Formats: sequence, structure tokens, C-alpha cells
Amino acid sequence: KLDSFEFGTVDACAIEMQPCGKVAANTKMKCVSHTIQIWARLRFPLSHIVFINPKTKFGLEFIGKKLNLEKGPQAIKKRYKKHKKAVVAAVTKIVDNEFPSWSNFFINLAKKDDVADALLIAKIYIARYIN
Repeated sequence: KLDSFEFGTVDACAIEMQPCGKVAANTKMKCVSHTIQIWARLRFPLSHIVFINPKTKFGLEFIGKKLNLEKGPQAIKKRYKKHKKAVVAAVTKIVDNEFPSWSNFFINLAKKDDVADALLIAKIYIARYIN
């Protein structure tokens, strides 16, 4: 179905890096992420395709600054449990401040966490490769 969409010129494709472990769902998502990578490479051979780790220092610091989350390795489990909620809250602030015309759209989404993850991955890409 992706080939039925017209994407225009695609200069970059940032894919969220998936963990791979003993849990079958993680392995499946890891395979899906690489399938997306292959599709993007074939469809847009000149584009910059990268995997972005959602746990990058930028991501943790960014979310932490927005929501005052605990820092350090001892707080990893607490951060993980708060991650989905934290990302949605941080991205809500981003949308309100940087993209106010999208606020109503974002607020009314049923699955805000997936869209929030995508926007955060895009912001990480921009900070790392464009700015």
C-alpha cells in the first residue's frame, strides 16, 4: 500500500530503532523496521535513511527538561513507565508552541503516543543532522 502514495521528494527518512530481545513482539518490530528501511532505500535511493534510538541522550534530556523526570541509571524503570505519558505531554507542549495550527488535530487523536513518538524522532533527526 505504501507504493500507492505519492511522497514527492524525500530527502530523509528517520526510522525509530527497535530493541531486539527475548520478547517476540520486539523481534517482529525489529524486522518491520528493517523492512521499512529496505523499502525506503529502494523507493528513495538518494535519501538519507537513519535509525534513531528513542533513548538518545537528546531524547531523554529533552523530555526530562520538559517534565522534570528523574535522571540517572537508577531511575530507568521509572522513566520507562512514564515514557509514553511523558512523550505525549512533551509533544503537546511542542505542538502548542511550534505548531499551534495542529493543536486541535493532536489533542483529538486516539493514539497520541504513536504520533508523539514520530514527531520526537523527527525533532531528534533535525537536531542531529540539520541544525
